[in-house]
Amino acid sequence: MTNCEEIIGKLKNENWKERCRAVSEIGISLKPNDVEELMSLLENEKWYIRESVGEGLSSVHDENVLKAIEESLKTHKWFIPYGFRALMRAGYNPDIHTAIEALYDDNPYVRCCAAETLGTIKDERALPALRDVLLDESNPVRKKAAIAINKISDNSGQPF
Repeated sequence: MTNCEEIIGKLKNENWKERCRAVSEIGISLKPNDVEELMSLLENEKWYIRESVGEGLSSVHDENVLKAIEESLKTHKWFIPYGFRALMRAGYNPDIHTAIEALYDDNPYVRCCAAETLGTIKDERALPALRDVLLDESNPVRKKAAIAINKISDNSGQPF
């Protein structure tokens, strides 16, 4: 059994203490080459398992693991909401291009998380894409984009 399989198994345990320990172990035991396997194992898991892994990833401090998480978001788009949050909580700003691409994802929740992430990063290069998203069919996505634009504009001094 691999390290990742062991972590997923513990996250499925009925004992809540065991699940909490598993979340803590993610930040400690995960290595850069484990990230791809973890994403593959998570793809068919329930949302709360994914959420737990995202929480555990937010305690990662190894720069190489954080880069591997960011890289995995390019191929595992379904993990973007959890991955962006984990990276931001860990103090790591993901590449804005990954977040900008996610603004055009089919899933409105992914688009919301991408807009929120871009607002937190506050990079002016995201403004054109965020302005495009103001026309999104999803009201929550439009709201997150508007908030992000305001955060970036306040930070840069640029008008809306």
